[in-house]
Amino acid sequence: SNPDHYGVLKTREEPEVRGRDIHSKSYRFFQLTTPGFCGTCHDVFAPNGFRLEDAFSEFKHSPAAQVDGQNCQDCHMGKVPGEAKGYTYGPAAIVGNTATPPRKHSNHMMVGPDYSVIHRGLFPHHLHAIKEKGEVDLIDKATEGVVQETGLATMKQWLCFDDSAGWGKPEFERTVSANRHFPAPWDNPQKRIAARKILNDQYQLLAEATSARLHLLRVGYQLGNVEVLKCDDDHLEFEVPVMNGTTGHGVPTGFDAERLVFLRVHVWDPKGRLVFQSGDLDPNGDVRDSHSFYVHNGELPLDRSLLTLQSRFVTRNIRGGEREQILNVPYSLDPLPYIRPETRPFTVLGRPQGARKHKQNIEVYGVTRGHYELGHHQMQGCGTYTVRVQLIAGMVPVNLVHEISDVGFDYCMSASEVARGVVEGHLVLHECTKQVQVK
Repeated sequence: SNPDHYGVLKTREEPEVRGRDIHSKSYRFFQLTTPGFCGTCHDVFAPNGFRLEDAFSEFKHSPAAQVDGQNCQDCHMGKVPGEAKGYTYGPAAIVGNTATPPRKHSNHMMVGPDYSVIHRGLFPHHLHAIKEKGEVDLIDKATEGVVQETGLATMKQWLCFDDSAGWGKPEFERTVSANRHFPAPWDNPQKRIAARKILNDQYQLLAEATSARLHLLRVGYQLGNVEVLKCDDDHLEFEVPVMNGTTGHGVPTGFDAERLVFLRVHVWDPKGRLVFQSGDLDPNGDVRDSHSFYVHNGELPLDRSLLTLQSRFVTRNIRGGEREQILNVPYSLDPLPYIRPETRPFTVLGRPQGARKHKQNIEVYGVTRGHYELGHHQMQGCGTYTVRVQLIAGMVPVNLVHEISDVGFDYCMSASEVARGVVEGHLVLHECTKQVQVK
């Protein structure tokens, strides 16, 4: 080593010897740079052979892999999310006061369709936020002050911090009366202010992740212009194309049966009245498809014009026929979930007999079209009609939250809190507006 250049280094644990602990050797794990490493998690089979995810299989047969020679990391860990535009370069570490030689940097943020719905004090991970249950704050005897060498609060205590009420913000703290009760440790105003500083960092990082997620999804999904097919005073018919913008896999991919991507369409008449809508949400936050509980209960009509790219689980009934399910588990009439023993190897069909997946995603170079019609009862005579189309992406449908809610959620969250977080995370990827002149 060069102590003048890098400082004093040591490769063995010797407490009596001063110096910076380092590894004596490093070994490169080459599989980390290959698509096969990603495929260990992104091709998923259920125990009965049901194919839950096939993102890796889609990639292996894609032009990106077979023609361009790209791998998963090029798009998902490069400097531009969703685009194979290379990597950033820089030192991997600062040893002493000296930077190591420049090398390729992989971006480990790896944004995708998912986003956090839990308390911002818990995620993203912050070095100064979480205190383990057995840890205590150290007291500096000289100043009789708290020296925070651990996290600020335990996870349970963070859940009691009312972020939405503005705790720790100057405008909130100025209004706090002397008899105002706060749960420990937030009864200490300095703790609340310190927590707010951490949350400000958290929101900044989440905004960065949201921006990267939006860029990634905008690359993957492309929205065409409104194409008017027929237009007169008692009938308006139009289509909107949605295209796959990537050459690496279908969109959505992975757990595509729980990926909510849909078109929201509104049409206003010449007087500004809403005369048509598709892709609106029910009070739970679901689109009005067959999985909406409001549609299922007959409280809202089925959205027959809905364009959704969410694949569907289809399960076999006890006596003939099939039906869609939120999860890939058949339900008997009693209605308990069951998985029957197979009477033949699933390799014969490539799937178990009791369930299959109806894919509705868009293949590479593929296009799907939303088709919309307004009849005479919706048309309000001649004039200028305004059509607005939004392509919206969400993490999962709210009905999935309801489906798994009986087992409960971590961090003391209710199903409604999780659902609100899911809906609040919806992103408008693309939007187009067209003025249609009806004569």
